[in-house]
Amino acid sequence: MNLGLASTRGDDDDDSMDIIDNNADMARAAIKGVRFSQKNDAMSPYTLLHTKWRDAKILFRKDRLPEDWSIIGISCLDPGMVKDAYLYTKAHFDSTEPIHQLVILAALAISKCVPKLFAPYTRTPQDLQGCKDPAIINRAVRNSDWTVNKSNRKGSTAPGPYLTMFSTFVMALYDSASPLRKHMAKAGNNSLGSDWTKKHGAYPHSLALCQNNNNK
Repeated sequence: MNLGLASTRGDDDDDSMDIIDNNADMARAAIKGVRFSQKNDAMSPYTLLHTKWRDAKILFRKDRLPEDWSIIGISCLDPGMVKDAYLYTKAHFDSTEPIHQLVILAALAISKCVPKLFAPYTRTPQDLQGCKDPAIINRAVRNSDWTVNKSNRKGSTAPGPYLTMFSTFVMALYDSASPLRKHMAKAGNNSLGSDWTKKHGAYPHSLALCQNNNNK
């Protein structure tokens, strides 16, 4: 309300406010541009941890693995078949492969479920030991609870390593040329091997059963 007093705001103040407004508009435009690029540019960086379910369709337009796919967070990756499987997965990711698209979508789900990723047991239940019927095993997996990993290790609740481990396991398992599949073929009984199960034996939920059951 103007009571007849002269305004103390000068032209310099008006100019300052215009500059602030312009900077804010530029910042908003830059953020909008980055988001548009992330959604539409096949080679632009992206992360699963910052991808919302409503934007999941952008994953099918990406020609690269997400930035949070990294073996840096995977502890104790000694030289050998296990590390080779991770490096192979990174080098042979193909966004045109349906199984790779499905795996990245599933990895998005994994990233949202942390820390409740684990089965309520660390060993194959007694009634399933030696079972070779996939229907029985699948039913047991689907009926079991998802629980929190009781490990006190630092980073045990960080989603990054889990989405990397999950995607590597599935892509390597479905690729006959992967180091994991070559090892399984050489073993003669489709065994994942002690090196793999030592690293992934307490793996999140259903894969724990699959690995323990295959490693007979």
